[in-house]
Amino acid sequence: MSPDSNMTTVTSSAPLTPRFEPWLAPLLQCNDSAYPVGGFAHSFGLEGMVQTGSVHDRGSLLACLLGPVKHGLSHIDLPILLHANTAAAENDAGQLVQLDYLSAACRAPSELCDAATRVGRQRLEMLQSVWSLHFDIPKLELPCQQAPVVAGIEAHVLGAPIDHAMVAYANGAFAAVLSAAIKLLRLGQTAIQQMLMECGQTLESILATARTIGLDEVGSFAPLLDTSSMRHERCAARLFIS
Repeated sequence: MSPDSNMTTVTSSAPLTPRFEPWLAPLLQCNDSAYPVGGFAHSFGLEGMVQTGSVHDRGSLLACLLGPVKHGLSHIDLPILLHANTAAAENDAGQLVQLDYLSAACRAPSELCDAATRVGRQRLEMLQSVWSLHFDIPKLELPCQQAPVVAGIEAHVLGAPIDHAMVAYANGAFAAVLSAAIKLLRLGQTAIQQMLMECGQTLESILATARTIGLDEVGSFAPLLDTSSMRHERCAARLFIS
């Protein structure tokens, strides 16, 4: 008998090298808080709700995030982003214009509509000036330059899978509101990150809902957020544009 006959042979295989995804780094960059699209200047309605007392602590902030903010993402922004991505892939400029008008019409307070336009305009300018060095950027004439429409076009240009683009956009939207919350409420960085994690747990359901929303169903009902934003427009002093 061979001296090695009682030994167990273990076959090891080298770990598979993960496939490099060229769209991933650009997608992360476009949705990073440091990306210069002006989001830091907006609270997206939060400051108005703080002023009215509707949001005053961690619990009420989380309720706002998982209430009107989440609903707006699943019923307005992400469905529009999804349809804009499809229209960009089909080179349907007319549909992109219609989606741009629809996105603006779904935001009753002028502040919230203007915020989506300001961020979208900056995002489109960055797409055309930065990414045109390596990607083919279509020439577009968008009347309102709304953020979710531009994000849908951006995902097509970068070649990012639409689900990943929707997750990145929604996570960025939650993070933007929470970034403003640090300045408006007595909350620390740890609490903010915990809430962002909790919001992240809802992203799968948000995407699932967004995929079921047809264009004739796009819209959200958030009277408290809307009326607070309308009051905020006329405040004598405020930290944020919206």
